[in-house]
Amino acid sequence: MSGETVYHEDFPLETTRHGQAETAYFTFCYSPIRDENGKVLGMIDTVMETTETVRARQRLVSESERYRQMFENAPGFMAVLSGPEDVFQYVNPAYSKLIGHREAVGRTVEEVLPEAVEQGFRAALNEIRQTGEPHSALGTLLTIKGPGGASFDRYVDFVYQPIKNASGEVTDIFVSGSDVTERMEADAALRRSEARLRFLDELNLETGRSRDADAILDITTRMVGAHLSISNCAYADMDEDGDGFTIRGDWAAEGSPSIVGHSLP
Repeated sequence: MSGETVYHEDFPLETTRHGQAETAYFTFCYSPIRDENGKVLGMIDTVMETTETVRARQRLVSESERYRQMFENAPGFMAVLSGPEDVFQYVNPAYSKLIGHREAVGRTVEEVLPEAVEQGFRAALNEIRQTGEPHSALGTLLTIKGPGGASFDRYVDFVYQPIKNASGEVTDIFVSGSDVTERMEADAALRRSEARLRFLDELNLETGRSRDADAILDITTRMVGAHLSISNCAYADMDEDGDGFTIRGDWAAEGSPSIVGHSLP
């Protein structure tokens, strides 16, 4: 009644409706009613129930928090890039670990990961903004520069997913993926092991066809040299005093000289 308008937005009130107690929300506006001299005679109370709006907003906040927790705890890396400059709006802990815990949020990809730009990752982002189509890759090499100029290689499976507005324009890009370095290294080690076993089987098969010691040595040096992609592979006789040896036979790759006869102390 002091003459001031009072406004309460989304004010909670405990009510009983349909036989059940519940919290309802209302927006009130108390406005003074004056006479012709400006004296406050009373007030008008305008009320609008906003329960559904408030609950919808609460659900949205709850859902956003749930997604945030999911992203935070996800084993894979995630990030959101916004605008044509690809500014980091969000990175989860896995993404931060991948890039060496650099400060990312609020900065562009070029500022945070200049080496990734050089490796072509930014070009893929530009293409997505032009085409609106997602981009994915498996086992892609990403070289990250560490402190002091050192660098380390990581292999990643990743997806760039465009986020569009109502008019179909790409506004943001959602980045998700996994660091598969250990898997790639294990696969490479397995392939090397399988290749080594195949070579040993082939070597055993070839040398098993001969009973001549010199022929077996020739076969072994030739196959070992070719398998290891080296210029020379040789065998030698130890000196009687055991202090040196003399190369008695070798295999030399094309363009490489023979080292037969060389003696070493």
